[in-house]
Amino acid sequence: MQAYLKSKKQLWDEALYHPFIKACSDGSIRKSQFEAWLVQDNIYVLEFMRFMAQTLAHAPPEHYSVLISGLSALDSELDWYKEKLAERGLSRDVEVLPGCNTYIKMMQSFADKPYPVQIMAVWAIEYAYSEAWATGAGDPDDFKAPYNEFANRWGSKPFREYVDQLAQKAQEALQGTSKEVRKEAEAVCDKIASYEVDFWQMAFDA
Repeated sequence: MQAYLKSKKQLWDEALYHPFIKACSDGSIRKSQFEAWLVQDNIYVLEFMRFMAQTLAHAPPEHYSVLISGLSALDSELDWYKEKLAERGLSRDVEVLPGCNTYIKMMQSFADKPYPVQIMAVWAIEYAYSEAWATGAGDPDDFKAPYNEFANRWGSKPFREYVDQLAQKAQEALQGTSKEVRKEAEAVCDKIASYEVDFWQMAFDA
């Protein structure tokens, strides 16, 4: 994973160090920007959970525990999103904005990909969240309230450990695969980094 990330440093830096994250950290993010992100991210997480379930269906048994733990966390996370939206008086029944919709459609297109490609996609998606909130704007503890709650959720040590477990499973899945599959897996990760940028920007432009 490190070799891949090093080779695509500029692409991933754009995803991890976006102005949206930095604005959350220093408290300059506008209410409308953050709420646009929160509502759309709730929609995205629901679709991501479906994708995770499809990935589990293709996974070898020795990968079940990590993926099931991820699904369980996502289930709890959807309840947490419901609470956060209710606190702000936001509806979950909203139009899906283009930046979210295109990302979801891309993720849905992974459903018929080989398992090594799917698990790489899962890792890349979770890695993007972990690293953005953990390092994209400094230490999570430095985020201004109320955004420190979000930084501490995804920038936490337990979440990063989970992402590391996904990286290990992805590496295991890629071993012995063809050059074409490895190339496809990297291409999928490239797309995820690009769509992460678009998702942040979608909210930042709100």
